Amino acid sequence: MRGVIQKEERSADSKGSTVMTVVQVAHAFQVAPFTVREWAREGRIPVVRLGRLLRFRKADIDAVLRGGLATLAVAQPRRNVREGGGRS
Repeated sequence: MRGVIQKEERSADSKGSTVMTVVQVAHAFQVAPFTVREWAREGRIPVVRLGRLLRFRKADIDAVLRGGLATLAVAQPRRNVREGGGRS
C-alpha cells in the first residue's frame, strides 16, 4: 500500500545505536536463544544487561559476525566437574 510506513522492529540505545534482542541475535547466528544466553554469560559476545534483560549492540554483533565464529571460541570451555565427587 502506498504511503504506509512499516514499523521497524528495532530499538535504539541512548547513543542512537541499534540494539538487538536474544532472539534477533540467535537468528543472526542461526543458533538457539539458549546458546546466545550461554555465549553472553561466558563473555563470548558483548552484552548489555538491563536487569534480567539482555540486549546486544548491533555494531558489536556485526563485528563478531565479520570476525567469523572463530571469534566466539576465545572463552575457555566450561567444565562439568562436581566438587568432592567424580573420578579420582
